[in-house]
Amino acid sequence: MRNGFSLIEALVALAILGILLAFVIPSFAGFLQSNSNNEIRNQAIVVAQQQMDFWRQQAKGVTGSTLPTSGNSGTQSIAQGGRTFNVTTRFCPDPAQCSSDKRQFRVEVRMGTRLVYSLEAVYVIFN
Repeated sequence: MRNGFSLIEALVALAILGILLAFVIPSFAGFLQSNSNNEIRNQAIVVAQQQMDFWRQQAKGVTGSTLPTSGNSGTQSIAQGGRTFNVTTRFCPDPAQCSSDKRQFRVEVRMGTRLVYSLEAVYVIFN
């Protein structure tokens, strides 16, 4: 009577394990990359919403004619979740969306040169 596994049995088991790992490891790496991209996007959404809230507060109680009708706010570096995002707010990128009582804002959030998230709104001033 024998005890244990033979060398051939151990090698076959290792070969099967290696084949299985060859399929699992790339899938796991893809999952990690996807998870990281989603985390970056969620942080960029938070930054964009904070900027929109800032501009909403700036526009509160102000007549439309005193708000910017063109150009941008310049690029700001904003840290969120251990990452630094470059944020630019563009005013009236579509002139048809701007008049004496409304303004269009587009907040663009970039990580390096890559656009991660863009948020757009039109603020209307009610008198």
